[in-house]
Amino acid sequence: MNRNFRTVVFARPEISKADRKAVDRVLKSGWITTGSVCARFEAEFRQRLNVPFAFAVNSATAGLHLALESLGIGNQDAVVIPSLTFAATAEAVLYCGARPILADVDPKTLTLSISSLKQAIERHGNRIKAVIPVHYGGRPCEMNEIAAICAPLDIKIIEDAAHSFPGTYNDCFQGTIGDAGVYSFYATKTLTTGEGGMIVTRNPQAAAFIEKARLHGIDRPVWNRYTSPDAPPTYDIVCRGYKYNLTDMAAALGLSQLKRADDMRNRRKRIAEIYQNEFSGLPGVGLLPFDERSSFHLYVVRIKDGRRNAVYKKMKENGVCCSIHYRPLHLMTFYQTAADGNSADLPATTAAYGEILSLPLFSSMSRKDLKYVVAVFKETLYNEFK
Repeated sequence: MNRNFRTVVFARPEISKADRKAVDRVLKSGWITTGSVCARFEAEFRQRLNVPFAFAVNSATAGLHLALESLGIGNQDAVVIPSLTFAATAEAVLYCGARPILADVDPKTLTLSISSLKQAIERHGNRIKAVIPVHYGGRPCEMNEIAAICAPLDIKIIEDAAHSFPGTYNDCFQGTIGDAGVYSFYATKTLTTGEGGMIVTRNPQAAAFIEKARLHGIDRPVWNRYTSPDAPPTYDIVCRGYKYNLTDMAAALGLSQLKRADDMRNRRKRIAEIYQNEFSGLPGVGLLPFDERSSFHLYVVRIKDGRRNAVYKKMKENGVCCSIHYRPLHLMTFYQTAADGNSADLPATTAAYGEILSLPLFSSMSRKDLKYVVAVFKETLYNEFK
């Protein structure tokens, strides 16, 4: 295998000439912080997702925090989240003074387990004020079932759609089904602004809070003081706020990428299809069911018999960068005391952690790189499980 050695990164943002020109126009304009380009990005995102409110922020972590606070989540409340997620999901709950309740995942899809959600609600009763289903890797959670459980109890639903754009669920986009949804535009995500995110909601009261709180609680967009002849020279602060705004530089990149989001998703889907076909029936590997609704942010396999780390090491030695999504929160030192949940309560998550491996998947991946990843992975499995 080393005879044709290549290095294949795990993820790479697809930055086009149009993307660079869009950012360059903002730099030349002299207005590089939050302004009219950010407003246009929000407007086009709203239109694309068919939602009444969308607010750009500087990270999905900030978005989750604002979404929770806008829906009244606070001290002494409890919020159910899957343990198999990035720390940001739990951090946002702690920012509100609430406590994360860690739930298990479905072993087939690695999304939030409906039975585990029910158990958490039974155990913690009316302390549960919200649930954050995570659309893992861009694969949708069972939102109809989650809504059926939560609606009668007035439990708010904040979708962690960090991996999701432009994945779907029934006739909607993932992230537009609950009380609020939050997308990530981090460097490796399906649409990038470098760092950034977007909150969407259909709740006018939540929207009114988010719009102001994301920038210090100021009562109106500050940038138009300099561009509108009717804008007053001062402003008011009407609520507790944060420094969570997105810049026009970042928004320009997002706007440009938004135009080709479907094309990038289709290319990732084709790579995932090739992986699925090539790896079906291989020794020692379990594949997640292929889901046409996915955004195809991650392609995750399960390596059997405790050999995941060995496979990871061999792939790396042959130049293929893989990753693990994620080490569960209940195994993290901090969250063993900061959250409720343990291995006994979360058997599917604990089992998955020992097996999951994410293979390279990004829209600009070349055919040669794809063929190389397939060849290295096949040879590695055959050597490990012969």
